[in-house]
Amino acid sequence: MLFDCQRVNNKAKPFENKESQMLAKQEGIAVISHDNYILFPGVTVRMYLACQNANTEWPHYLRVGNEVVYALKYDGSQMSYSTSKEDMPSEILFGFYSIGTVAKVRSFQQLSDTRICFELEGLVKCHIKEIDLKRQKAGMQIPIATDLIRQIPGPAVAANSQKTRAEINSIKISLAALTDKVPALLQNEDFTALARELKNADSFQKEIDIIRKLIYLISSRYLKKLVPGMESIQELLAKKSFEEELVVFNGLLSKGLRSQISQKPQEIGQEQGVKVGETKAPENPQHKARLDKCAEVAPNLRPADRTQLEQWIKNYSSPKISPQHDAAQQKYCDLIDKVLEYPWGKRTEDCFDFDEVRKKFDEELYGLETVKREMYGIIAVLKQRRKANLLGSPGDILCLVGKPGVGKSVSIIVLAHAIGRHYQGINLGGINRIEDLTGQQFTFVGSTPSFINGAISQSGVINPIIALEEIDKMRGPWGDPSAELMLILDPVRNHEIRDKYFPDPIRFDYGEVLFICTANSLTGIPPALLSRMLVLEIPGYATEDKFNIAQKYLIPRWAKETGLAQLAEYQIDSEAIRRIIAEYTEQEPGVRLLEHKIKGLFKSIAVAREYHGKMLDKVVVTARDVPNLVSIDKSPCSIGFRAKI
Repeated sequence: MLFDCQRVNNKAKPFENKESQMLAKQEGIAVISHDNYILFPGVTVRMYLACQNANTEWPHYLRVGNEVVYALKYDGSQMSYSTSKEDMPSEILFGFYSIGTVAKVRSFQQLSDTRICFELEGLVKCHIKEIDLKRQKAGMQIPIATDLIRQIPGPAVAANSQKTRAEINSIKISLAALTDKVPALLQNEDFTALARELKNADSFQKEIDIIRKLIYLISSRYLKKLVPGMESIQELLAKKSFEEELVVFNGLLSKGLRSQISQKPQEIGQEQGVKVGETKAPENPQHKARLDKCAEVAPNLRPADRTQLEQWIKNYSSPKISPQHDAAQQKYCDLIDKVLEYPWGKRTEDCFDFDEVRKKFDEELYGLETVKREMYGIIAVLKQRRKANLLGSPGDILCLVGKPGVGKSVSIIVLAHAIGRHYQGINLGGINRIEDLTGQQFTFVGSTPSFINGAISQSGVINPIIALEEIDKMRGPWGDPSAELMLILDPVRNHEIRDKYFPDPIRFDYGEVLFICTANSLTGIPPALLSRMLVLEIPGYATEDKFNIAQKYLIPRWAKETGLAQLAEYQIDSEAIRRIIAEYTEQEPGVRLLEHKIKGLFKSIAVAREYHGKMLDKVVVTARDVPNLVSIDKSPCSIGFRAKI
């Protein structure tokens, strides 16, 4: 059910023009009844209904712009439309309440042969007096109201009523008291926003609209469970006047408030699964761990964050192990754990020894002088900022652009190792929802914090280096991820980032994270995002560069990885390396395929050594051996090489 309320004119007539009025007189107006939705004037509701033959009658009556009547289904009996009026209460008419709401169809969608979705905008209350029984007996699924002559007076009539004003003031007081008794209500953003609007409303009409939206919201299954005494809240729709709605709603709120105040400690224990006279439940070790962790991180939290976290632990983290599983309580416990997992105030000390940094870069990277020079500049600025007792990262966000395999990700990893920071990589190529960067509200099934928040928590410190890879491949059919990424990368605004998984007022500081982006091309990056980054384009490698990289980096690395460097002597001729480059990787701008071929070469040598055993003590690879050695598809006995016995 979608909560999408909007303001409409409550003084609208049941039929907006003469044509629709004539149609209603000739054909009548369709009546839609259900027991799971509540529709007031001024509220727009999206409904999903299951029905037979959805492709016959429904599209005709639910055309966009048509007017229908929505009435609450009466669930007190199993009455059918053919039941006579004498057998029903006076306010019940053929299985639904006679008081309903005239609504305009805003959208209609046929999901399947038996399921439809439509959106109704409530216009004005009405009184259904007659139903066309002939059509019902003929097998029509939709009741047709043939007599809708009475229009319920709008709420503006009661604007100056002292009784109405007293009821509204009482509702405001009851809502404030109820939120104190049921803290879980404050975690619903829609409820807190409406309660705040009602408190600050400056006109009677606004108060009416907000109260009706609150009634609709509380009628949802999730909130109705939290607020006691709201089982019959849907029946407010069947009240003839707004004054009656106020009186009943106020009574329901007061009843719920009284039940919270009068609840005894024994009853609370029974609700949690501990019966009177039963043995004491065992201690919950997770509760103590949460308290200890909260005390540890408290000095690094904002006052509002600390207060909220302590309140959550007090309300939802039970000191005893309860045998009764509460899904809502478990969600809050997961939320608490996620807050405590974040590395509040923990950071690594940077290494600013430039001799060691240069040595590390030269050992791990070949060429890339422009990239090295820029990263030396980042390190120098970080060093100066630390001397000036300034936290946070330099303002420029570096973006490395180049074809696959030219060394973009490796450069960032080497930078992290050189200055002693934790490294986390996030591939944005698969991101197509804005929720991946903003997080999704924790109450949803399967919801998680944002990828950025998760990466920082996984690193264990608040100042890791995070590589945002393939930012040119972000796609956003459900929101624009690049818009949220601009906020995250903005050094002015990223000190108080809100992750939507965590309710207000929790905020996170991303200011000390060193973000570096990578992309294969500039064409897929939005101009607004591109303007916030310092772009370094990395060209492809020439043949001689590939030869040097293979000889100095790739061959020693894979000889060590496969164990051949310790167990056997090996020699790979330079002509063999040049043949691999010329015949297999000439068209590749990077060295990724070259590394795969060299890895395959060492795998083939390892297989052949296992096949020949101790006879193979030294391996000499020539250019002639390359076709058989770059792949292990060949039989071990067919691999050609020169061996020293």
